[in-house]
Amino acid sequence: MKQALQSLLGTSSSQQEGKDALSLPYVSHLLAAFEQEEHTRTGRAKDRPATAREAATSSALPLLEPLTTQEQRVLRLLAAGRSTQEIAENLVVSVNTVKTHLKHLYSKLQVSNRIQASAVARQRQLL
Repeated sequence: MKQALQSLLGTSSSQQEGKDALSLPYVSHLLAAFEQEEHTRTGRAKDRPATAREAATSSALPLLEPLTTQEQRVLRLLAAGRSTQEIAENLVVSVNTVKTHLKHLYSKLQVSNRIQASAVARQRQLL
């Protein structure tokens, strides 16, 4: 699979025009995931959860999917230390809507909590 993805990166844009739309950044992201897995298997990565600092420094990859305008607003308020309720009030949406945006943010930033999301956002200059 890794070799097939690498060959796709080497394909010229003129060769790809006749094929289904292919996201080269996504292919690059998949290849990076292979590299990370190889590092894990060779013992270079520890079997422990990443700290916010490690998450920020290891997230140099571009986002697979860009943040929506509303997700960017939620992220700014989150990084400013606002609670879910405060974010909802500020954006005039329900708490459940904010929770949905947070879920999407965490997925796009590949993090699992607010602290990591803020750290990654700062590192990637999304704020």
